[in-house]
Amino acid sequence: MAYANYTFVKPNPTDGNDSELAYWVAATVHNTVIEQREYAEQDHMAAPPLHLNILLSNFNTENSRSSGSTPLWNKCNVLAAELPTLQAFVEYFIAEPSLIAAPMGTLVDILKKETDISINYLANHYDYNCELTSAVVKSLAYHELGHASHYSQVGCNFWYTYRSSIASEIFLGNGSTKPYGDGTEPNAGIIAVGEMWGWTIEHIYTDRHYGDGGATGPLATGGFTSLLQGTYWLNYHIFLLLV
Repeated sequence: MAYANYTFVKPNPTDGNDSELAYWVAATVHNTVIEQREYAEQDHMAAPPLHLNILLSNFNTENSRSSGSTPLWNKCNVLAAELPTLQAFVEYFIAEPSLIAAPMGTLVDILKKETDISINYLANHYDYNCELTSAVVKSLAYHELGHASHYSQVGCNFWYTYRSSIASEIFLGNGSTKPYGDGTEPNAGIIAVGEMWGWTIEHIYTDRHYGDGGATGPLATGGFTSLLQGTYWLNYHIFLLLV
């Protein structure tokens, strides 16, 4: 069997709009999917479903930093009850309207049929070379794939409630607490459980890939840290958003 061996190199110096950057991000996310499946098998945990449709874009969201989402619209069809808040979800997590040439309604209609995971990497930002490292991209991908593993265990009925609750908070909630609310919403517990999966998998698997910075790291307070490409990241093993 023949194998292709090609190294994608992140353009440097450049910015988030460099056309070559998309290939580097895609290769990094692709490798992370493979690693996450291997790690899930090691941990006897459900792996993300096969044939995930992962959307990568540099249409910077209002968060002004790299972001991701796991709506699993391709795996769990959009319900009629979700339609009123769907555009708000896309605008928050995937694409700002000002950066899209096509009408947002057209984009939303396409995405709601195709997208399982979105990875939105940093575009035109002053700290591009610090924020857009392989460690940052991988940790974001591990986070979203952690949600996908959760879905493999709970199925579409849970996912309808989870994603629609987040979308409703974006559309109707307080600007200072969106997209996850302040813990008083009717489905706050479901959001908390869902985000616990993402944050826990993100930090455990990023630690596993890059190595543990040790309990004596400069930011270690009651836990331990990971040294990721020169930056210490706190490890929140129990990030449960208790409500």
